[in-house]
Amino acid sequence: MNIILITLVTALAASVHAQSEADAAAQSKIVALEQLWNQAYKSGDTKALDSNTDDAIVLVNDDSSVADQAEFLASVKSSMSQPNAQRPQVAPQSLAVHVFGNVAIATGVMRVKGRENGKS
Repeated sequence: MNIILITLVTALAASVHAQSEADAAAQSKIVALEQLWNQAYKSGDTKALDSNTDDAIVLVNDDSSVADQAEFLASVKSSMSQPNAQRPQVAPQSLAVHVFGNVAIATGVMRVKGRENGKS
């Protein structure tokens, strides 16, 4: 009985270690995607933003309004087509990625400084 218990504990420990490595790899990929998203946003690259976001994304703005993907991309395109448009200053403040099986949830805060609708 002790041999079976030791075998089960060893197998469970190996499974947890493999899962931790997979979770770490997923977290690294999500962080890299977030960095790509920030770069694309800073440069106004709507093609990269489109390919890096899902059609079902919902963004919550600082004024609590929400935007779907099409609205977000239109606002980026509009702000970059303004005469004398200044690129937004984007500075990620925090990012945490949590992996639950085959789902990863990234939460974070980024500081954006720029102009929107003529307002700072």
